[in-house]
Amino acid sequence: MPELTLRAAVCAIAAALTLGACGSNPAVTRWSSAWKAAGQQVDSGDAAAGLEALKRLELQAPTAADESLARMDQARAYEKLGRPADAFRMYAAEAQRAVRRADRARARHEQARLAESVGDGSGAVPLYRRIATTYPDLMPGLRAAQRLQSLAMRGGEGSLSDHLRWSHRAYSALESSTLGDNLLAFAGHTAYRAWLASGSAAMAEAAEALYERLAASHFLDGRWEEGLWELSWLYRRQARLKDERRTIKRILATREKSYLIGSYDTPFYWLGELRLARMDMVELGAPVDAAEQYARFLEHYPRSRWRDDVRFWQGCAWLRAGRHRDAERSFAQIAEEYSESKYLRRLDAARAEPSSSVCDPKPIVEGMP
Repeated sequence: MPELTLRAAVCAIAAALTLGACGSNPAVTRWSSAWKAAGQQVDSGDAAAGLEALKRLELQAPTAADESLARMDQARAYEKLGRPADAFRMYAAEAQRAVRRADRARARHEQARLAESVGDGSGAVPLYRRIATTYPDLMPGLRAAQRLQSLAMRGGEGSLSDHLRWSHRAYSALESSTLGDNLLAFAGHTAYRAWLASGSAAMAEAAEALYERLAASHFLDGRWEEGLWELSWLYRRQARLKDERRTIKRILATREKSYLIGSYDTPFYWLGELRLARMDMVELGAPVDAAEQYARFLEHYPRSRWRDDVRFWQGCAWLRAGRHRDAERSFAQIAEEYSESKYLRRLDAARAEPSSSVCDPKPIVEGMP
């Protein structure tokens, strides 16, 4: 049997979904339509009418999960009506009674969000912590962790220290969860920022240790690249170019080709390649290595908006290496691909003085892409 083409596979899935929709229960469809209409009433400003409709729909719900949906929207209606205490009570009750674990997690998160929104940040913190440790595998757990970090950063004196102490205690339980890398990355970033502000060697050592732990224990988890990227900037600020280069290459080593649709590339890859080439060109005095690194960039990113920049810097690198014929090939490509490129006006200056700043590649700005 021949392999299905991508188009045929997509069509088959769409057909299956359509058939499933055709076989749906009319009573369930009517209830869903009424529930959506009640929610629209709440959102459009008629929250009182929407609340009464949702109370009726709760009693008529075809499943326990639908009952939960109706109750959650009732809580939202109470918020719209300026009755946060009633909303909080409903969220808290739903966190206990909802049949599905995901619904209980969502209810707890809404409870914490409401506490924060009425100005009770300190009251929201223990709620968010409970969500993070109870539901680390669900989206409310991740959102709770993010809110804890935000509150810690803009809280009063001691808030950040208190959060880091909690993170240290929670990490042992959350290390193998999807939040483990998040806790380490935030602690590393906090130490890095403290070092930038104070120059404390202890903070630099702490940031390095935390990011190396992140790299070792959470290889390819969500915050892995971000942590190593910031570690590479720490090394740059310390003038540890070999360590900076090694760290960028650790990120690039994970680059792989997509065999279906799109690309797995992240900005860390293409910016990392440009940083390596610039180091070779400007700081390490290795123009041939820089030119070859630029060639890899052009191979990996044939549609990049940086192509004329890279062609120019590659040509400059060949000039600095004394390989004028290779330089002219790079320069000729600029005119062929970008007839309006700003670099066409700089070619004569580059040829005349390739060691001047006119040939220095543009620095990559520190920070997250």
